[in-house]
Amino acid sequence: MFTLSLTPPEERLSEIDPSGRPTGVSAFTSVKDIPIAGAFPYTLNEKNLLALDMPEYKIGDGEYETPDEILKVDRKIRDFYGMEYRGGEKLQPWYKKNFELKKYGKITLRYTFNVDFVPDSLYLIMEQAGEFDKFLNGNRIENTDSGERWTDICYHVIPLDAEMIRKGTNELLLQVSEFHDNINLEAVYLYGNFAVDLKGTRQTIIPLPDKLKLADIVGQGLPFYGAGITYTIDNVPEIAESQCLFVELDDMEAAYLAVSNGESTKTIAFKPFRCDITDLVKKGNADPLYFEVVFNRRNVFGPLHMLPKKPLAMGPFDFVTEGERFVRDGYSLVNQGEIKGLRFVIQQAL
Repeated sequence: MFTLSLTPPEERLSEIDPSGRPTGVSAFTSVKDIPIAGAFPYTLNEKNLLALDMPEYKIGDGEYETPDEILKVDRKIRDFYGMEYRGGEKLQPWYKKNFELKKYGKITLRYTFNVDFVPDSLYLIMEQAGEFDKFLNGNRIENTDSGERWTDICYHVIPLDAEMIRKGTNELLLQVSEFHDNINLEAVYLYGNFAVDLKGTRQTIIPLPDKLKLADIVGQGLPFYGAGITYTIDNVPEIAESQCLFVELDDMEAAYLAVSNGESTKTIAFKPFRCDITDLVKKGNADPLYFEVVFNRRNVFGPLHMLPKKPLAMGPFDFVTEGERFVRDGYSLVNQGEIKGLRFVIQQAL
């Protein structure tokens, strides 16, 4: 008779010998837990983002309207021109291309952002870049296709001239001379080596920090970041020949954690949150380890203003919430990157 305890997604394979003889598998006991805490040197897997998703807008030569979520702006413009909303119910573009495309009037989107630090390079990421005339602080952004894409072929990466950027308030204008049904208004992004100071809906470009904690990155200058971060972990415990070294954690707000010595990698993604890294560590030699925390894109693609932050289910209408479910004066961002109870565990063979 024996007792076996499993976490919800865990599996174990047990070999039972009718004679009761041991199978030769060594037994271990934990002898020391070493918390992994503090701030660490890091590398971003890709450049950081600043999301621009709540523009002022105007139709024709009218006055600018109050800022709103970009998908709501799209609907308001379509209401004005008597056009269908985007969605699964409308005639799809692959079919409508057989008919003459009706064109309407001019629309303008106006975004503002602030700059305390001018990064060495800055890019604009947007869809359907060729449909828009683009201006930064009154300077035209040329529709030069660099060929670079970000996460998907629809996202164009457009380099911005550093001379166009100024400290203080900056204004980005996106204009369409003849709005039509195939134009989809979506959020755009600034992309570069910078951090973002987010206060309400006010976004300011600041320098990246020298170190990051293995904690929620939303409050560490990366509110819209959705790729991965690799932390350099020094002071790795030394272990004896009769010992094993594990990385364990209680829970995490991330897709997975990968532990590497620069050559081999172990991954933690599901309960029980632990992995044996003995073969990554040279016995008697505490080389640095690299902890890569990989996120999802929720704080990039949204919904960015929805309450509750984590509903039981999510659909298209969660991107255009109203009333108590809509956060107008800020962003409803989820925790990204908090690693709870992260620790090294040394185990000794019995």
